[in-house]
Amino acid sequence: LTSNIHSSYDGNWGTDQIYSFQVNPTTGALTPAPGSPYAAPAPSFIHPHPNGQFLYVDCAGDACAFRVDQQTGEFHPIPGSPFHNVPIYRAAMDPLGRYIFTITGNIDPSAPGTLSPVPIDATTGELGTSGCAPVTTSQSGVVIVHTSGAYVYVRDGRQLTLFSVGANGCLSPAGTFSAPPITRDIIMHPSGRILYAHQITFQSNDALFGYDVKSDGTLTPVAWHPVAIPQEIMPLAYAIDATGQFLYVGNWGTLPLVFVIDQTTGEPKPIPGNPPFACCFGDFMTTVGVP
Repeated sequence: LTSNIHSSYDGNWGTDQIYSFQVNPTTGALTPAPGSPYAAPAPSFIHPHPNGQFLYVDCAGDACAFRVDQQTGEFHPIPGSPFHNVPIYRAAMDPLGRYIFTITGNIDPSAPGTLSPVPIDATTGELGTSGCAPVTTSQSGVVIVHTSGAYVYVRDGRQLTLFSVGANGCLSPAGTFSAPPITRDIIMHPSGRILYAHQITFQSNDALFGYDVKSDGTLTPVAWHPVAIPQEIMPLAYAIDATGQFLYVGNWGTLPLVFVIDQTTGEPKPIPGNPPFACCFGDFMTTVGVP
């Protein structure tokens, strides 16, 4: 198995299902995994473990956990799942597989949220409790982790906030950087060299911005950005396959847009015609696999 892509439809739409697809390493085309789709109550954001064996899905404030068959991509629930009161709606997986970093919100949407690590048992996939003091951030932020596991980034309004990861996953603020106005999502290339930011415009083409990631986690804008998303596309989510060759843009109610990523510059370029995929995508998707 080279890599899998996983997609979920929001449970509020009445589906309560998540999907798994195998990725063709040459064309990027998708094939449904055996048994897909699978039941999950009100699923939203998806967090694959880097070893490819575990998958975590936010299920209305609880964490649904699955073991993933390494050959077929088929899902099997982990005993004890769902883990109650473990919100992983706004969260990101540590690429070393030690933690899920999650933002916890407040009833008041204008109030700040907190960011903290949730430990993962490397053998069973079960989720534990952190002894770290949470750090303050926007409760509506988007969080990602650098591929080294040493840095965490949060999209917080018009800025990107950098945190360094210490012992036991505890976080310390390490800097802020300007982000495009109305940035919706951020995603890291598997190489750790490029951070992508999705800008919503509402009036014209949405756009992808790129940042070179330095060895200390700091960011500098790339020369090629922005890359325009066609106006007829309504981007909802982004995923990059495990090899770093393809970037998928989840499109509202229809097939995803696919980009080939330039392996030298990191620039995403649309595939002419787009491959015909087997199923529509929802508003949340991610990839997992071994290059």
